[in-house]
Amino acid sequence: MEIFDADELIRKVSERTGLTRSETDRGVRAALGALQGAVSEKEFEHAMSQLGKGYAQLVESAAG
Repeated sequence: MEIFDADELIRKVSERTGLTRSETDRGVRAALGALQGAVSEKEFEHAMSQLGKGYAQLVESAAG
């Protein structure tokens, strides 16, 4: 299993999809927001705790 931070995720998705970094960033934020709306708060917090601070910051800035 490969482990990487939020910035690396955005870079990898951008490379694979051909989207700009900005487009990819918005897409990742939207996906995390959709996940947040689809599961319980406890489940979402657990998932985010497994991913790390960078991912949590993506969610926080999308909500704000």
